[in-house]
Amino acid sequence: MAFVMSICANVLAKSAPDNHLQASWVTYQQRYITAQGRIIDVYQDSASHSEGQAYGLLLALAFDDETLFQHIWIWTQTHLQVRENDKLLAWLWSAKDNKQGRFSLTDKNNATDADILMAYVLYQASKKWNNAHYLQQSLAMIADIRRILSVTMDQRLFLLAGEKGFYQKTDDKVNIAFNPSYQFIDFFHVFSTLDDQFFWRKVANNARYHLQQSYHNRHKLPPEWLQVENKKYRLDNNKSIEMSYGAYRVFLYESWNKKPEYPQGLDYLLTFYQQQGYLPQRIDLINGDASKEAASAGIYAVLALAAEKNGQQQLAKNIQQQAWQKIKKEQDDYYSHSLFLLALLSQEYVF
Repeated sequence: MAFVMSICANVLAKSAPDNHLQASWVTYQQRYITAQGRIIDVYQDSASHSEGQAYGLLLALAFDDETLFQHIWIWTQTHLQVRENDKLLAWLWSAKDNKQGRFSLTDKNNATDADILMAYVLYQASKKWNNAHYLQQSLAMIADIRRILSVTMDQRLFLLAGEKGFYQKTDDKVNIAFNPSYQFIDFFHVFSTLDDQFFWRKVANNARYHLQQSYHNRHKLPPEWLQVENKKYRLDNNKSIEMSYGAYRVFLYESWNKKPEYPQGLDYLLTFYQQQGYLPQRIDLINGDASKEAASAGIYAVLALAAEKNGQQQLAKNIQQQAWQKIKKEQDDYYSHSLFLLALLSQEYVF
């Protein structure tokens, strides 16, 4: 199926990434990946997250580094795939609340975006390197995502953002905390070829509906979080009423779809850039105010990718040039560097 096309296949099918991209990958490894395969978030006291481990595996696969991939996976499996009754990943490894500064598992709850990414990249690695272990692990994770994280409201399927803390049900209402940046439409279609076909096709179709509902705000942009209560979608005043660091990923993950359906707010962002000369780090989705603080290099790279796929090549080139300038000043920002590399790779290759 066309949906099964991935970055790993296309990176090898085409010419190798250019020298600048290769150099950025080397820098990424030196700054953020330990010899044991742990991806560190310097801004978060060198903690590691399941999401970061998944990003590291995607990049290692894309750059055809089987040894590094194996190191990252072994560390992840040993330290994060430790939940008692499933193959999902505990999301946080840190030295939080440890007086001696020792790192350990801090939170066993999962982060569903990381589990989806991990299951997908393991499947692609199993094909690329003919590794049955990776396939077995991928299939187990896909089945557990379906088994543990799926809930239904008004006959529509949701994948919870985590097993605990994102779903409340009482006699008269159901409340779901929905994260737009946890939706991977074409990955769900891939899962439908490996697991329960009907279920995953419905997840994909319903995820598109949920995303469309999340854009019903002043600038038609994805929020960080959305509350879905008794079929009504609204901004989550307790978590965030902004589009910021996390929500920008919607544009990256949408770019990975064979037929991207960007939020209408993409036009607002690109017009804002042309008029104001920068992309804002945060946008209040109620009053419409944009921060004076510019977004990070990773976000610039993501928007350059979206602009390019939206047919605005010169604008995309301008934004990407600024991304290259900004990344040099973000030496400790693992998150920005991850988005930066993933977005640049996506301009030539298909996830």
